[in-house]
Amino acid sequence: MAASNLKKCSVKTGRAADKSSLCSPDMIFKRFGLIKKPRGKALKIFLKGAGGSGIAGTAFDAILIDKGPRVDLSDPADIRRNRKRIRFVEIKTTSRYGIGSDFNRYFFSVSQNQFDAGAKLGGRYLFFFINLRTGKHLAIRSRSRPFCQRRGR
Repeated sequence: MAASNLKKCSVKTGRAADKSSLCSPDMIFKRFGLIKKPRGKALKIFLKGAGGSGIAGTAFDAILIDKGPRVDLSDPADIRRNRKRIRFVEIKTTSRYGIGSDFNRYFFSVSQNQFDAGAKLGGRYLFFFINLRTGKHLAIRSRSRPFCQRRGR
């Protein structure tokens, strides 16, 4: 994801934070061009078409589609035709101060379902780390060298 897609995210503290929608999930999705994953029966159809059979619906938060023609997520045939352009995205956020842009030495929990999805989907599964306070972000593939090194694998 291009850094130009990110506009700094202002985070307020205290009661103002409760009223602020600057860092709401909807704003995060919009800023990074993410698509909300389908729900219910539509999720099962999507997973089958996208080659995600056996992937838990809880293993990802969003979908990212690489540049190209629009993909109709309600059409299994269109999903199958474009499956190489479809990325599964797990979003991890923090509001802590003092975290560098590489998110080194910061712990984000990762479930077994997420590791399994990363193993099955390879480069089509992304972890997207976002610091809501600073606007810094990092997208890495689950099997990438930086992710494995940081996690001691």
